[in-house]
Amino acid sequence: MALETLISSILLWFGLYSILSLSLNIEYGYGGIPNFGKALAVLVGAFTTGAIVNRILIAVYSVEGRTITQASGFMKSTVDQIIASNPAYGIALLLFSLAVAAVFGG
Repeated sequence: MALETLISSILLWFGLYSILSLSLNIEYGYGGIPNFGKALAVLVGAFTTGAIVNRILIAVYSVEGRTITQASGFMKSTVDQIIASNPAYGIALLLFSLAVAAVFGG
């Protein structure tokens, strides 16, 4: 089971990065038109998911820490425990993160 999960995870990321690199190659390599808008949208979406959603969860659960790194570590443990007991919360958190990243990335 673990090997199947590992292989499917590798194939998923390989597919996603292949699509992104092929689209950039078609635009810049063949067309000669650099597209920094796509890279900026991916950057903003990743930053939003990693930083803003994390800070929202820290505020919602009132997690304390001397630094944001320490608070993020405590937040990860808290969310992992909640998701382990309620998988629907994990799916809702994923959909919320995707929506926020799409809004900021768009």
